[in-house]
Amino acid sequence: MIAVRIANEHDSLDIFEWRNDAVTREMSLSENAINWDEHNKWFIAALQNSNRLLVMCELDGQGTKVAVVRFDIKNERALISINLAPSQRGKGFAKACLQGAISYLTQVYTHVHFIDADIKSVNKASQVAFEGIGFAKTKESEDLLRYEYLV
Repeated sequence: MIAVRIANEHDSLDIFEWRNDAVTREMSLSENAINWDEHNKWFIAALQNSNRLLVMCELDGQGTKVAVVRFDIKNERALISINLAPSQRGKGFAKACLQGAISYLTQVYTHVHFIDADIKSVNKASQVAFEGIGFAKTKESEDLLRYEYLV
């Protein structure tokens, strides 16, 4: 079972390490490694930004961190991204994390009616996870796919 909570300062180092993981960078829209100062500035700003929601997914009752899910909110739309902890990949947690995070988002941001996801065409695992919870592909280019979810 997955529990979802708001990210806090105690999550910064984990998110930093996950972000710089080689597979994460390969599947990310921004493939460059980032340094600690850059990350720390981004993280502090993200926690203070009312149009950005960072949530952590954990194994319920264990506190084991599984993923971070980010929502960038603009009007009635939110852009979602997920980053699984490298040690938790391939264990089937992505769908549950996405569903839990979306449920959390819709309770806090009741005006959001659409959630978009931009996924690299080579990222088959994310495509399966997002499609598996009801996201529909709306645009396709050689390198990038756009998915949409109606809340």
